[in-house]
Amino acid sequence: MAVMCGAAGNKFLFSNENKLVKSWWPRSVYKVLYFPSPNDKDSSGAADLMMNMKSYLIEFVKPDALQQYIPVMDSMAREHIDMDWAPNREVKVFQLVQKYTFALACRLFMYIQGEENIAKIAHPFHLIVQGFMSVPIDLPDEKGRHLNDIEINSYMVGLLLASHDTTSSAITFTLKYLALFPDVHNKVLKEQMEIAQSKGPGELLNWSDIQKMKYTWCVARESMRLAPPAQGAFREATTDFTFAGFTIPKGWKTHWCVHQHIRTPNTFPILRNLIPSRLKERALSHTLLYLLGEDLECALAKNMLDWNTCVYPHVVTKFKLETVLENEKILFGLSALPAKGLPIRLQPHQN
Repeated sequence: MAVMCGAAGNKFLFSNENKLVKSWWPRSVYKVLYFPSPNDKDSSGAADLMMNMKSYLIEFVKPDALQQYIPVMDSMAREHIDMDWAPNREVKVFQLVQKYTFALACRLFMYIQGEENIAKIAHPFHLIVQGFMSVPIDLPDEKGRHLNDIEINSYMVGLLLASHDTTSSAITFTLKYLALFPDVHNKVLKEQMEIAQSKGPGELLNWSDIQKMKYTWCVARESMRLAPPAQGAFREATTDFTFAGFTIPKGWKTHWCVHQHIRTPNTFPILRNLIPSRLKERALSHTLLYLLGEDLECALAKNMLDWNTCVYPHVVTKFKLETVLENEKILFGLSALPAKGLPIRLQPHQN
């Protein structure tokens, strides 16, 4: 296993996709994302499915597709805040955010609504067991071949996983840093109130409103720098190649990682502070994306940022946030998660 560290290594792997390297995941991941048919004699079916999955996921979460969902996201976010946040003076952010993002994914990707119906899927999903529902429509791929039930199940699991942990992690830590940095909170509040005051009573957000949230977007990306929602991914060398003086033999696995250089002092001065304005610089913004991973940028980062801008502005405009636990530990699995769920004390705004 060759581990790539920093933007240069990540960029090298991404720019040589299907040239020097190809997508690869451990067998344990295939067990979750791939439902083999009785005709599968080896793992080639799983490999082909995983290679095609990226293109399908991008179609679901690309900006053109997301634009039509903004009002749905907004209305569900408002309902979520009113039901699960407003009645309480203290909440565990991660559990509530995860509940929202999973319900939103069920609504957008499978058109499943209702708390009882979602719970039927959420419980086995949380336990990481097989048996997910498939979409009851026939979706052709880019070659004109219709997807079978196995492929549809696998793609739906991929979409739900993306909403379950990475999106929840991104939103959770954004809220954490808003609580820790009141000056940033106030600037986000100001931007969101300006947008809210331009809307009519009960009028939902649209794509034009999202595009006005420039500072909010910088906050979300800077939060992902401090607490990356994904830990990296794998590739397999398809031929011998050399990088940084090291020869990587064909068949070796490579891993691009986030944390080694995500807080490089030369690139990001004052490492542990939330400084959203630094990401207005194009060079730093692009460096951050290569550190976080181009795959994440293509398929998930836009998704997470859009959902961020639809969810936490409603929290910010309703409450002042205060962390309950000082120096809460962070657990690292597929995503970064607060050990105690990030308890937050809510102080409703008087006006």
